[in-house]
Amino acid sequence: METVTEKFWFIDDIQHMLLGLGLSYSVTNLFTFIIAMALVFLVLWLLDALCNKVIVGIMHSIARKAHARTNAKTDWVEALISRHFFKRLLRFIVALVLAILIDKVLKGFHPGMVGGVVLLTKCLAVFFLMIMVGALLDAASDIYMMIPRTHKKSIKSYVQSLKIITYIVGILLMISMLMGISVTTIMVSLATSAAILTLVFKDTILGFVASIQLSAQDMVRPGDWVEMKSKGADGVVIDMTVNTVKVKNWDNTVTMIPIYSMVSEAFVNWRSMEEGDGRRFKRPFFIDFLSIRTVTDERVSALADNPVVGDMFAAIDEYRRRHPYDKLSNATLYRVYVSAYLKNNKNINTDLSLVVHYLPLSDQGLPLEIYGFTYEKGFEKHEIIVAEITEHLMIAARAFGLRLFQRSTNLPVGD
Repeated sequence: METVTEKFWFIDDIQHMLLGLGLSYSVTNLFTFIIAMALVFLVLWLLDALCNKVIVGIMHSIARKAHARTNAKTDWVEALISRHFFKRLLRFIVALVLAILIDKVLKGFHPGMVGGVVLLTKCLAVFFLMIMVGALLDAASDIYMMIPRTHKKSIKSYVQSLKIITYIVGILLMISMLMGISVTTIMVSLATSAAILTLVFKDTILGFVASIQLSAQDMVRPGDWVEMKSKGADGVVIDMTVNTVKVKNWDNTVTMIPIYSMVSEAFVNWRSMEEGDGRRFKRPFFIDFLSIRTVTDERVSALADNPVVGDMFAAIDEYRRRHPYDKLSNATLYRVYVSAYLKNNKNINTDLSLVVHYLPLSDQGLPLEIYGFTYEKGFEKHEIIVAEITEHLMIAARAFGLRLFQRSTNLPVGD
């Protein structure tokens, strides 16, 4: 007959109750172990809820009051809160207490079962310590960036390196505890096999590291419009694996890009444009120097009556009143007209940059560039809007007596 060992507190009562029902000792021991583990998880869940709902709030309040008393120039408390440092600190403390007390809670059970649970709780404590240190390092980086005159020198790369070292050490500790061997032995084994692994699985290792970096920094996601000229890719990301990024180009071809190239080479991600308030356009108009002249009364009167100019003449007239009349050219009035036309165009987002300016002179004439953003971000509709603006401004140039530059041809010129 098997000896009934004494269990922790009421678990012992549960075991005697099950034995009283006629169950065998082995079945009773298994049921009581399951009940004990269920109670442990229930207590953990309640503690986590209590920490998130109550204790974290109290810690935030205490930290904010301490910050207010110190009159610090950097808001270090908000940096810690935004990185969830206090929440992760409490989870580490709970896991650490559990790792210390779990063997007492499970006393009387088979040593193998207790030992396995103790190992898992210790690994859990190391895991929460690992992410807590990561949150602290991120908060330190945020606090550093709050300090005046630090924007010229970023420490993000150093922080990322420290985080990688922290995670590597944490993983090695967990492997050491689970396998029952020292960290030194693991590191020697890894160093011995590193050369072979690097040679055989070079692309896979590079891809794995690159995929982690792409994900951690949110550099690219499936559905993003990316452009990578070195690989001939210009389209939407449809799939990402450990080794490749699959891009469906706008001509319906598919480009396969090695994922480590997305880290080592430059590429353009248009996601911020698609999520932003507008899509940029930029067009130069080359004005023939020979058509630029000082404006006359007749030209101004003609502009007032020209249907192409329309309501925009008010902006021209106001500009004339604020500037000496004898210094204005038809190019100046055209520039004022273009600016007013774009500002009154319902398709242009005037809350973003809108500039009408001259580029450096060239042998093609005086370059007048328009730069702005349309509300419409879809490729086709955006291009239609920009095309309509371009066509209108080409026609309007004639009303100002300006001629746009083009290479000489022998073709007849229409009206």
